[in-house]
Amino acid sequence: MSYDLYSFFKEIQSKSNDSVKELIIHQEGGSKANKLRKESGLALIEGIHLLDSWMKSNQLNQIEAIFTTAKGLEQPEISALLVRVIDYFQDAGLRFPELVMLDESLQKLVSFMPEAPLLQCLIKIPTTVTIDYGADLVILDAIQDAGNVGTILRTCAAAGFEQVICIKGTAAVWSNKVLRAGMGAQASLKMIEGITPYQLLSDLEIPLLCSQLDEAKSLYEIADKLEKPVAWVFGNEGQGICSELRQDGLGVKIPQVETVESLNVSAAAAIALFETRRVRLKSLH
Repeated sequence: MSYDLYSFFKEIQSKSNDSVKELIIHQEGGSKANKLRKESGLALIEGIHLLDSWMKSNQLNQIEAIFTTAKGLEQPEISALLVRVIDYFQDAGLRFPELVMLDESLQKLVSFMPEAPLLQCLIKIPTTVTIDYGADLVILDAIQDAGNVGTILRTCAAAGFEQVICIKGTAAVWSNKVLRAGMGAQASLKMIEGITPYQLLSDLEIPLLCSQLDEAKSLYEIADKLEKPVAWVFGNEGQGICSELRQDGLGVKIPQVETVESLNVSAAAAIALFETRRVRLKSLH
């Protein structure tokens, strides 16, 4: 269906507008952004790819607001996505998200991509997530780098590990930096944050595999364990996995040249998760 897209959008021209102020806080990150996410229950995604990921994951009903500019509405990919969004809400009979056209001068304040056509969405952060502790899990133990966390989430989605538990100290999975690094993975994952090792161990029903270098079995010698549901643990960039989880789990190492520094945690996660997938695909044939 053809629409006059401009007619769906209200205009904001002032940087003192409350919505603009909140977009700036989301983009700047840090403690203020964490506080805003907790109070509002909303996270910010930016760019065509991320909105498309939410669309493909049938999560459009989680969109609370969409922001663009006049130049953004003129961009074919953005206008096509917006038509699909409007169709969805009209066909489903749902309340429309707030649709806002920002003045072009505001883009440099609210966006980390000031030269690209603007497309930002505020999405509802899931509040009731149920984890199946007998199915595959990925556990992030105080991984602090947002890029590492987002990359691991992206790998989880690609490898078919749909449940992620973040131990206290892990970078916030709904922060703008982790969302960018995740490239839309958050839309298809079930994630809970702020869990303690004790809480995890009290609920866990499957073997715990700890990615580590010492006192560990080779990843390529545990195929029998990988054929069934497992909980993979990846630890802090400097300290590794906490003692509580290490004591309860099986240490697993990725064989590498001894003279080379240990792998980045996101690289290690990719190798471990896709080896798990390889073993399972092989067992099907």
